[in-house]
Amino acid sequence: LKFIGTINYDMTTEPLSPRLIDRAPIITLEPTYEELDYESKFILDEGLIQTPYSHKSLEEMFNIDLSLDLEMERAAIEDQMNFFHKVRNILMDNNIQYGKRCVISKRKENAVERYCLVAHPLMRSASSMRALDYALSQHVLPLIQGSGEGYCKRLEALLQILSPSEFKISHNILHRILEAGKLDMHSFSYFS
Repeated sequence: LKFIGTINYDMTTEPLSPRLIDRAPIITLEPTYEELDYESKFILDEGLIQTPYSHKSLEEMFNIDLSLDLEMERAAIEDQMNFFHKVRNILMDNNIQYGKRCVISKRKENAVERYCLVAHPLMRSASSMRALDYALSQHVLPLIQGSGEGYCKRLEALLQILSPSEFKISHNILHRILEAGKLDMHSFSYFS
C-alpha cells in the first residue's frame, strides 16, 4: 500500500484550506490495535514489486479514458449519481433555515462520478451503493464546515437519507460529525 501524500491533522497543525479539500480526496485512517502475524500471513515476492510506478501506469490504473464510449458504465452508476444529486441538493439548498450552504464544486462532482465509474465494477457485489459510499466519505463529507442550529438541521436531513446499511462509512462519519458538533456548541466539522 502506497500513499502519494499524508498529513497529520490535529490542533498543532494549520487547517487544510477549502481549496485543497476541493482538489483532493481525504482518506482518514483509523488506528488499529489488532496484532497481525505478518510472517505467517504474507509471502513477499520481490518480483511482483515494480517501483517506482510510471505516470503512465498510474494513469491507466486510476483514470478514465475519456475517448472511450462510457455510456454503459454511466448507465451502471446512474442510480448512484441520482442519489449523489440528492446529497448535493441537501448540502447546497439555499433555504436560510438550513444555515450556510456547503458548496460542492463541479470539480468534486466530476471526481465523485469518476470514482464511481472506476470503483463500481470492483465493489458492486457488496452493495449497489458501495462505490458512492466511499466517494461521499472521501470527497463530499470533508467539505462539511459550519455552525448553528440551521446547519445542524441540514446535516440531520442528510443523515436521514444515508441508510446505515447501504452507506455504512458515510453514515458513521456524518453521525460522528453531528454528535461532536452538538457537544461543541453547534460547531460542525469533518475534521473535529
